[in-house]
Amino acid sequence: MIRNKDRLYVALYARRGKSETSGKKDAYHWGLVIGPKTEKNPSKSGIRFDAIEKLTTKGPVWQLVEETTSLLPGTTMVLIRVMIGKIIDKERLLSVLRNTPVPAYEPRPAHDIYNCFTWVEETLGSIQRDGKAMGSSVLDWDSVRETALWYVKYHVAKMKLDRRTERDGGYNINTVASWDLIAGKEFPT
Repeated sequence: MIRNKDRLYVALYARRGKSETSGKKDAYHWGLVIGPKTEKNPSKSGIRFDAIEKLTTKGPVWQLVEETTSLLPGTTMVLIRVMIGKIIDKERLLSVLRNTPVPAYEPRPAHDIYNCFTWVEETLGSIQRDGKAMGSSVLDWDSVRETALWYVKYHVAKMKLDRRTERDGGYNINTVASWDLIAGKEFPT
């Protein structure tokens, strides 16, 4: 049995612009992060995957971005992350992530918006269909989406309250709010 397996997280980041969908799910940038079980060591890093729209001379195109990232705040505008599973085959998971397509740019009707949120949804479906990369996990899209949206709303409200008492040990800018979807509880980072 492998101990201290890497984890898969859904991360929500601050983003500019107004939400174009109902439920405000695109009010945040959504991405996936592979990271270690614990982050006590600041030299530990993770891998962040994002679907982003880039402007080119031929117009906008979607690209999959894979980059090494610190798991500590300050390097990105990460608001929260939700741990959705324990990885048992990292190479297989990386293959699934890298091979979940982003669409070629095509104008879409307003009700059929493709964005980072859609890519995360489709990628979790690919991981679930693969069935071999993850151990204990919650990959059901409705559960992941609803938990992430609830937790970011809860955390942002808490941040606003805690900032008033930051000098007194309130809000800590050196941690990322993290929720364990398997255990159903917040965990320290």
